[in-house]
Amino acid sequence: MSDCLGPSRKRLKQVDLRSFLGAMRETCESCSVADEKTEKNTLRGEDQQSHVPSREESTEQSPAFATKLDPSKFEDIDSSQELFPEPDASNSQASGHSSDSENTVVDSIEKVIESIERSQRDLDSESAHVAGGAKHGETSCLNSRSSHIKDRTIPGSCEDPPDSQQSSQSEESVPDESTIPESFRRTPGCGVLSPEMGNSHTVLCKVTRDETGHLKPCPLVPYPPVPVDRWDGVHVRMPCSPQSQYPTEQGLNGASVLRSRWELIENSLLGDIVDSHSLVKAIRQYNGRASAEWNFKSLHKFLGQELDARESKSFFQVLLPKMIALALRLPVLITQPVPLLKSSQDHMLSMSQLQAGCLLANAFFCTFPRRNTLKSNSEYSNYPDINFNRLFSGPSDEARKMEKLKCIINYFRRITNDEPTGMLTFHRRCLTQPFEWASAKSELGNVFVSASGFIEREGQGMLQVDFANKFVGGGVLGGGCVQEEIRFMMCPELIVSRLFTEALGSREVLVITGVEQFNSTSGYADKFSWQGDFKDQVPRDSWARKCTEVVAMDALCFARPCQQYRPVNIRRELNKAYCGFMCPELPCTRRSAIATGNWGCGAFRGDPQLKAIIQAMAASAAGRDLVYFTFGDRRLCRSLQAMLRFLSRRGITVGGLYELLAEYGSDQMVQASKPKRQLFEYLYSTCSS
Repeated sequence: MSDCLGPSRKRLKQVDLRSFLGAMRETCESCSVADEKTEKNTLRGEDQQSHVPSREESTEQSPAFATKLDPSKFEDIDSSQELFPEPDASNSQASGHSSDSENTVVDSIEKVIESIERSQRDLDSESAHVAGGAKHGETSCLNSRSSHIKDRTIPGSCEDPPDSQQSSQSEESVPDESTIPESFRRTPGCGVLSPEMGNSHTVLCKVTRDETGHLKPCPLVPYPPVPVDRWDGVHVRMPCSPQSQYPTEQGLNGASVLRSRWELIENSLLGDIVDSHSLVKAIRQYNGRASAEWNFKSLHKFLGQELDARESKSFFQVLLPKMIALALRLPVLITQPVPLLKSSQDHMLSMSQLQAGCLLANAFFCTFPRRNTLKSNSEYSNYPDINFNRLFSGPSDEARKMEKLKCIINYFRRITNDEPTGMLTFHRRCLTQPFEWASAKSELGNVFVSASGFIEREGQGMLQVDFANKFVGGGVLGGGCVQEEIRFMMCPELIVSRLFTEALGSREVLVITGVEQFNSTSGYADKFSWQGDFKDQVPRDSWARKCTEVVAMDALCFARPCQQYRPVNIRRELNKAYCGFMCPELPCTRRSAIATGNWGCGAFRGDPQLKAIIQAMAASAAGRDLVYFTFGDRRLCRSLQAMLRFLSRRGITVGGLYELLAEYGSDQMVQASKPKRQLFEYLYSTCSS
């Protein structure tokens, strides 16, 4: 298939037809010229230079690795919107007949679009007649929401699309502003804080001083040069540790003998893996009894049905060997014990993107020991799972898992073709003492509310809120597919945090700095889909980290929604948000704004009005501006804008607002189910009297 033909048939449904048709027309006009140029040019490639031990050097410790796997012979794959694009060499073969097939495709798409547009005109005409008596404001709201959903539908909640909120009778008429004020600070413009070195910061790479005397990491140089192993309860138990052993049966009497688990992993992955069944067989060999309960239906379906014959062949012959090579470089890429970010301990962990990729490759092949059970008495029962066996299982949530696997495979394709050279920092931040909310004297700060836009896009350079599960990543390696899981699929490096981050406590968050976006996606839940490769253009800071900061903070989940108004629960959410937003290391004039939305709503059953006020209070206490996205809910957008303006005009302080929330919560607890009146209604009536 020529590159001129655009996305493959199975990807076509994920592309806007009108945009695709325009691209096809332009392509058809220039295809003949491009073909002539292609025949006259040859492909050129440059070897990647690296200070990290090379793949060849990495094989010295393992004779099996050296003789069975030579990654230098692998064919490179060019970046594309397809997982496995056709090699460019095929263009000349297809060019002779591509023009006719392209014209046929364009003609067919034109007919489909004309039919759709006729139906849409009829529908619009009918809708206009029905809505003739509706208010102009309501009609505009509906049209805007429809336009937004067509662009992309990801709710700002933990599960469901946002429902329209009932507008208060006291609601003011507020214009819809779509441009975030320039006064709202972003990194790197407002300055970036380099992490401090010390006992509370572990760096897996060498750190040196530059010519100005500042400390900077060397992402391509692991530290220390001589590997150090720790097999204990405060570090990650690594699969390549000499202490990681596996019982095998030896001799006629069947006596068990302990042998190196890493050696078994090497031999299994370096065997002949030609299809999904031989891959599963290899994974089972070093996972023993635990793997007997696993099923790999989603993995079999993805490799055998979701990928066509050409794509499957490319995976097993090109990409999979590269992934295996990356995984087996673990002993030379990570030479320092990886600390567990344990509960109640404020600690930072920095690693290179390549080291994170190596850890994720091992997670893909399910090599991490003692991480295959979540029983209450197991060592890692209070940690998320990290091995990918749940993602490989089926048949539940297979459609979601197919799209997730596309994201994962594209990530590995990218980092094995062009090894990343940046850094990542994971910071478990703890609020040692709860904030005294009742005595807070500061007034509400700047809050910008928008019905359009997304945290990761319009919030670039801001502190971006991940509506997290206390087990970071939530159901990313299972069937979960909402805000947090989708962000982890867009930026798969986030998944590595599950390896070492214990469940978050009530005054703890996880802040990740430097994460890179590799995937473009659309939709959520059952409509989630991979849309193609994404090239992240965000600049890097002095530590070679992308200027992207994500804070994972978990909200409470309420079986009875009325419980969220209790003062104790309001304080918990305030302290959690403040822990995520605070930045005492920087003056207020250098703190970036916060990008957030309906945190803890949806499946967690949080009230968007309450959660918005809580986050505005926490941001004000932390001295930061706040951007609040309502994800298409224009009614909530207008009501929140009006309420914030109302409170500001009356000079309500954070402490005064806390007292009002506490009074409201005490009053509402007499109700067993639905509040007598909504929060904004209560605030209008109370503050106006």
